[in-house]
Amino acid sequence: MKKKKKYVPDALAGKVADIPASFYKARGIRAVLSDLDNTLATYGEPFPSQGLKDYVRSLGEEGIAFYIASNNTGKRVTAFAEALGVESCHALFKPSSFFLKRFLKKKGLKPEECAFVGDQCATDVKSGNGAGLFTILVDHLSAHRPLLTKINGIMDEHYRKIVLSKGLAPDWRNL
Repeated sequence: MKKKKKYVPDALAGKVADIPASFYKARGIRAVLSDLDNTLATYGEPFPSQGLKDYVRSLGEEGIAFYIASNNTGKRVTAFAEALGVESCHALFKPSSFFLKRFLKKKGLKPEECAFVGDQCATDVKSGNGAGLFTILVDHLSAHRPLLTKINGIMDEHYRKIVLSKGLAPDWRNL
């Protein structure tokens, strides 16, 4: 297996719900882990949309588990995950992959059977790649970011521009 670059995703997508279950199934992916803030919902949006609920349900109907994997607090992540009807892990300290790997082991998930979807190269993609997952970079849902995320965002935008300008990752539809 070719070693992946830390900040380069395996694929690009507009948003999480753009990617159908058939894409994951064709790659042997049985579980999708997703960042929460600015990936599944905008910052501070307390509950999932009906469209997101329908999407996650459609994945489940195809045998694909869905988890939320976030750096945010337990209270925020747990409430959102419960409303979505999925399990979650929080305070992951991404870009480190240590706690993500621990979560995978706890759930009995094999890295090669998992995908990680997120909106930041500097945290989500790096963490997912470090754990050996198939990584997908999606567009930010909003330009608004809290202060800490703005700081991370400076580095993230640098990596994102390189990935996009050099064509380092294909659109998921071209895989």
